[in-house]
Amino acid sequence: MFGSIPKKPQISLPKKFDDTCSKFQGFVNQIRFIIQLHQHRYPNDHTQVGLIGTLLLGTTLTWFTLLLECQSPLLNIFEAFLEEFGASFDDSNKEHITTNKLQTFCQGTCPTSVYASKFWQLACDISWDKAMFMN
Repeated sequence: MFGSIPKKPQISLPKKFDDTCSKFQGFVNQIRFIIQLHQHRYPNDHTQVGLIGTLLLGTTLTWFTLLLECQSPLLNIFEAFLEEFGASFDDSNKEHITTNKLQTFCQGTCPTSVYASKFWQLACDISWDKAMFMN
């Protein structure tokens, strides 16, 4: 109809994050996307950090609680918070592990499109320049 206001997208929040390092990057990417889609709900760094704080379990929640109790400045600086959060809970060996996977990665019998998709998923986790992928 004319003049109707488009509905805001209905988005599910990700599962609460514990300290499973292999799930860290996916969790952060989901949070970033939710913030993009709901900028009105999370308009500043404090509310964006708060969103993450509500989605933590176990040791990650304990870590966040300590920040709250000491009124850390990280609670008001989203990117700095994510950097510290990543330093504490991201897989620190991810690049090494991914490099090893890529060195042994082969297409086998899977379709080229599936192989290429899996390859680029792995490639996103390492900091090689484009020339390295051509060797």
